[in-house]
Amino acid sequence: MRRIRTLALLALAALATAFVPAVSAASWDDIYAMRLSASASYLEAKLALKTAELAYSGYAKAYIPTLSFATNTSTALNIGSGGFSSGVLTPSLTLENILGADLALKAPLVATSSSGTLGFGDPSLSITRKIFVETAADRLDAEAAVLSAQAAVRNAEKAMRLALATDILHAK
Repeated sequence: MRRIRTLALLALAALATAFVPAVSAASWDDIYAMRLSASASYLEAKLALKTAELAYSGYAKAYIPTLSFATNTSTALNIGSGGFSSGVLTPSLTLENILGADLALKAPLVATSSSGTLGFGDPSLSITRKIFVETAADRLDAEAAVLSAQAAVRNAEKAMRLALATDILHAK
């Protein structure tokens, strides 16, 4: 009985492929890759995964610092028809997570409207470190975020694969 059922299924599969145009593996992969690159949910999941991996690497590789660059203004620089008003722009360069500490260098740029000059203010160097560090709990949170983001990427890929298969099967 089992052989008859298997033979019938193979005959039906052969008959179905005779009437349904076949999609080659290359075209399936191309269409799938194109749809993945256009999927907002997949791209958001990939971005969340990269962010979670970056946060986790801060705990897994504590000896490798992260370099960040930021700017801050204490007094806004305004440019109008009469020229610009004085202000301060403070760029900062930070080495984050050097064995749990952050090392920051700040060098403010000062613009004065009276003389029209642009110069450097007093630079500063600062080191910060958390007093009560809970690296074990934070590391577990970061690891959980990576696993959750990986699951979101897999779910987005599965949803796109299912949608593509459904579209192919419903095509006329």
